[in-house]
Amino acid sequence: MNLPELPSQTDPYQGYWRASESGRCIRAQTYWALGMEPKARSARMRQVLEDGKLHEEQIIEMLSKVYRISNRQREISYPVPPVKGHIDGIIELDNKKFLLEIKGLNAGAFAELMSQGIEAFPLYQSQLSLYHLSLADEVEDEA
Repeated sequence: MNLPELPSQTDPYQGYWRASESGRCIRAQTYWALGMEPKARSARMRQVLEDGKLHEEQIIEMLSKVYRISNRQREISYPVPPVKGHIDGIIELDNKKFLLEIKGLNAGAFAELMSQGIEAFPLYQSQLSLYHLSLADEVEDEA
């Protein structure tokens, strides 16, 4: 498969689809990959993203007291299709390594996750699938 050559970019994600956006609008992903300016994030969205970062750090800190966590924010990438992303880490449980991806969910979303599984969240499922594929030789399939 021959992909068109994209213009040189200063942003390392230009020319790639982001794994965390893999289940979202294909038009927005294509604009991003081609280097077109995305709409500015709303104040609410910036707050949600910052809150997620804070929760991730707190959870990593707590888990690190009991488990070994490595590869924090490790970049993964694929040439075809052109995808890049960063995993939250790899966690070791019983001498086995697993992908660690932390998501901040409200009580309703958490209940939905517990009752319906990851399939209830296709955006997260897509992201995790891409990350797991890149780490197939390093991590286990299931806990």
